[in-house]
Amino acid sequence: MFGSATPNTLAVNAAPCLINARLINARGAVSAMALAASLALAAPALGQTVVNPGFESGDTTGWVLTGGTWTSTAQWPPADSTWAGAPNSYTITNAGDLDPFTGTPTVFAGNHAIRLNDMSPNYGVTALSQSVANYTGNKLYYAWNAILEPSHGATDSPSFIIKVVDKTTGKVINNIAYSAYTAQNTTIFRQAGRYVTSDWKVEDIDMVAGHDYDLLFVALDCPYGAHSGYVYVDGFGNAIPSANANVDFDPATDLTRGSDVLIPIGGDIPDIDLAKAFYTTQEVNDGDVNPNFVGGTLQFASGGDVATAFTVQSQGGTIDSNGFDVGLTGGLTGVGGMTKTGAGALTLSSAISTLNEGFVVDGGALLVNSALSAASVTVNDGARLGGSGTIVADVTVNSGGTLAPGNSPGTLVVAAGDVTLADDATFEVEIDGRTYNAAGGAGTYDRLALTTGATFQPNGILAPTLRGITGGNNTFTPVVGDTFVIVDGGAVGSGAFDSVVQPSSGLAANTRFDVIYRSTQVLAAVTPTSFATFGAGAGWKRNAVWAAAGLDGVRPAAGARSGAYYPLFSGLYGYDAGELGYAFSQISGEIHADTLQMALSSARDISQTALSAAQEPWGCSPAVQTPGQFTDPAPQGTDDGCGVESTRKGATAWGRYIGQSTEVGEDGIAYGYDRKAHGVIAGINAVNIDGTRIGIGGSYTDGDMYSDVGSSAAIKTWSAFGYGAHRFGALSLGLVVGYNEASLDTIRNVGLMTGNQRATDSYKIKTLTAALEAKVDLKLGDRSVIRPVAGIEIARSKAGSVAETGSTVIGLTMPSEKWTSARTKLGAELAIGVGNPVEAGLFGNWRHELKDATAVRTAELGAADWLVSSVDADKDSFEAGGQLGLKLTNGIKMRVEYAIVRQGDYHTDRATAGVSIKF
Repeated sequence: MFGSATPNTLAVNAAPCLINARLINARGAVSAMALAASLALAAPALGQTVVNPGFESGDTTGWVLTGGTWTSTAQWPPADSTWAGAPNSYTITNAGDLDPFTGTPTVFAGNHAIRLNDMSPNYGVTALSQSVANYTGNKLYYAWNAILEPSHGATDSPSFIIKVVDKTTGKVINNIAYSAYTAQNTTIFRQAGRYVTSDWKVEDIDMVAGHDYDLLFVALDCPYGAHSGYVYVDGFGNAIPSANANVDFDPATDLTRGSDVLIPIGGDIPDIDLAKAFYTTQEVNDGDVNPNFVGGTLQFASGGDVATAFTVQSQGGTIDSNGFDVGLTGGLTGVGGMTKTGAGALTLSSAISTLNEGFVVDGGALLVNSALSAASVTVNDGARLGGSGTIVADVTVNSGGTLAPGNSPGTLVVAAGDVTLADDATFEVEIDGRTYNAAGGAGTYDRLALTTGATFQPNGILAPTLRGITGGNNTFTPVVGDTFVIVDGGAVGSGAFDSVVQPSSGLAANTRFDVIYRSTQVLAAVTPTSFATFGAGAGWKRNAVWAAAGLDGVRPAAGARSGAYYPLFSGLYGYDAGELGYAFSQISGEIHADTLQMALSSARDISQTALSAAQEPWGCSPAVQTPGQFTDPAPQGTDDGCGVESTRKGATAWGRYIGQSTEVGEDGIAYGYDRKAHGVIAGINAVNIDGTRIGIGGSYTDGDMYSDVGSSAAIKTWSAFGYGAHRFGALSLGLVVGYNEASLDTIRNVGLMTGNQRATDSYKIKTLTAALEAKVDLKLGDRSVIRPVAGIEIARSKAGSVAETGSTVIGLTMPSEKWTSARTKLGAELAIGVGNPVEAGLFGNWRHELKDATAVRTAELGAADWLVSSVDADKDSFEAGGQLGLKLTNGIKMRVEYAIVRQGDYHTDRATAGVSIKF
């Protein structure tokens, strides 16, 4: 309504002033609720224009005529109820008729127009209105000719009021009052007897196609019944109406935009205008100046709050806090804009402030603790914007300006606006605890909350603060893994903070703030300054520390949102100490060191199995054997001989099934893993005479490895080998040389805050082996033997290069690398029942590594590199097991064996079962 001081209205004191509340092409002061509702509106299917726009029907079809009398000067403009009754007077005019006082035609275009009110001064009020749905154009033009009788002051003279409301958005887009008093001071009115007249003008109003509008035009006499005012209107539409030939109209000079042609005039009580440098709040309190900004400056004379409600005209105004912390609890309302200057803070609280132009913070601080709706809010160099209220506006923080949500600490809400930070603008957040509380206060932290389609464009400087917080506990020290949602609820743009200014106090040693950018959130995260230093102190695996050390040097600067390593580090920010340690172990690529370790172990196992086959005695035939006591004398008479000294004669083929399980426990270097494999090994003794055996063979195994850091490998291995053995009485010497090739398909997973990353690769590990072993048969009886064993084994492995594919975030490369290992063997075998159909045996061995027993590789991630190791393998390992042999015939022998191997955290169980056939 016209008379209220609510948003989108005009309230003017009874003082000489600019009677103008025209709202054209300005961002409406609209609440978040109204904006949300407007976005949900659906336009009618068919566009409409003004009905009966030129009254060419000869009547008022399509229009509503109301009116009444105006007798009260309590408010200006009068309340809507003033014209809620029957119209005072209106007339459809005809082409050719002339106004009796001004001599101008009463019709602008076509054959008819309408006159609101008449020449009689009788308190008369006549209002013309129409609602238009889904307006088709972007302009509203109409012709008008106001004839007003000058009389009293600015708010009690005959007047012509025009009001246009955009119902789609809830904005008052045009709100004009042409008063006979103010009209005397404009250039578009001329004197015509006792009246002033505008002659025919065409008003120009910006519209939005598809929106719904309410149009209102009111003619008023003066409220004392002594002076009259009336107006002609004609030719409504989206185009400038074409004037009749007898109408003096020049579009270059007679096209008007209300507030552009009205000017302020003097009087007894001034408004806050440009007549002097500034007015003071004391003058407002004493009634010496109206609380109505007309381009002037209001300077606070002292600190504290002012409860007066202020109106802002189109010329805007300035508030100078003058070094004081001050407040307005009555709000700011109007069509103009506002500028805050001077040191000190201006707090807007209690009442809603609604401006149709922008609010500029040019000095000190603006704290919005209630609601501020404006076209925009701009924070300039040296100024601050904060508070715990709601801003309905675009917010721009220029270089040198500061956005600081809350009131130590607290939440500032921005609705339906874009928040943009320029280079060198500062976004300051106070952090007094890790638990967010929208109410603010001690123990919580600041947040910028975005609603109703608001957005945030990161840029400038992020400045978190932990100490010196007004009203805070100032004792909170965050730890690695703490995160704080400092922007929440709206779309976050693709930009990034240029830098993060770390707090001067309050952070733990070797920690810093980094930034996590999400689609609708920005988080400040506490992270290690050096991940490697932090990990070493937190007990991470050595692989994790090595990887962290390699990556520390390529880490993006705090606040960065780009670069080759940003996707990796952004996925780490927010993890606590334990989670970071696990993630860096995953990143390190230790699965590739594990596969090298297992490839060597597999090659050694094949070598030992071949060596065992080369030195195995054959024994007597079943026909001459007796199942007597093992200590009984062995039967004689077979062509091969009996007892422990006999060996096979003639070519022999043998084969065994191999099943193996290895469990590797974690240690201080790496996480553990499990490996299971199965396959076959076979050979042919091509030479098998006179205590000499020479043969060749091969093997194939298939297995899988699963690590405790979520990585895995499928391993397929084949081998080829040659072997030989010779007896020198009780002494047996054996030799085996082999080649092993393991084909690997690896999968490496890294769990990041941003989601799981997977990298894969396929490569080979090739190993050459050579083993020499000596055994001595020492009889314990005719059918029992103990065999001391000694040997040495050398292996040379070559791991193929790695170039992982899949994730570009974690994908590693590794160069091809060689690894030489050597170990000795001391042990003993006990054979019981030699010469019997069933022969049993036990064995135990101690092996000692002569070189480094742990596989190590070099990992590379772009420009970063580090070493990565498998679980540490002890220098000493121990093997124990048993075997069972069964001769089915003199040419067929079966063998079953089970063994365990322990080498520190490496636990292996191995079983074989096979058959030998003598030809």
